[in-house]
Parts: sequence; structure tokens; C-alpha cells
Amino acid sequence: MQAVRFLIDYLDGDIYYKVKDPEHNLVRTRAQLKLTRDGEEKMDKLRAIIQKLS
Repeated sequence: MQAVRFLIDYLDGDIYYKVKDPEHNLVRTRAQLKLTRDGEEKMDKLRAIIQKLS
């Protein structure tokens, strides 16, 4: 959801989030999407850890 918010703000002209340069929100969007992909790739491992703790 945060990636979508950054992207919308980028497309709307950076009116909500403060930016340091014109593509700052686009960089933020890409970073959020990478975090999501990384989390999805590790989901099985995370579930296994949670299962052991339960």
C-alpha cells in the first residue's frame, strides 16, 4: 500500500510527501516494491520460524 501512495504522490506532482529531488517518490516506490518481493520470497522461511515458536 505504501508503494502505491508514493507512486500516486509522484504522479500527482509530489504534493503530499516531502522530496529531495524530482524522482524521490519514484525511488521510494521501487524500494517498497523490492521490500515486498523480498518478504514474499522469504515467506516460507518466516512461516517455519513462527511454527516453531508456536
